[in-house]
Amino acid sequence: MNVHLGEIIHRAVKEKKFPITLLAERLHKSRQYIYNLFQNPDVPIDIILKIGKIIQYDFAQDLKELASVPEEFILKKLTEPEIKLESVMYWKSKYFELLEEHKLLLKKEFKSYFQQ
Repeated sequence: MNVHLGEIIHRAVKEKKFPITLLAERLHKSRQYIYNLFQNPDVPIDIILKIGKIIQYDFAQDLKELASVPEEFILKKLTEPEIKLESVMYWKSKYFELLEEHKLLLKKEFKSYFQQ
């Protein structure tokens, strides 16, 4: 392999402006370990994937070997769940119904409290 994996990791960490101390902390390693990784041309793939997950960087674009990355390390785009209007209206009416019941209960308790 002609690719220097440590340099690729270093470039990604710099690009994301991710603090070395925080990266070391999240990997449960020392800062020196991180700096040694940057110097290492043969960083294990599992470490690369962990770093990618921590810094939110997809190393697959830099390394062709990562084409078969386990599902848990693939970064997924966040999308809003689809909300149907019927569902919104149902829960809105349910909320108002409960709010009215609560209001009536408070009135009743309030009156009975002061009538004693």
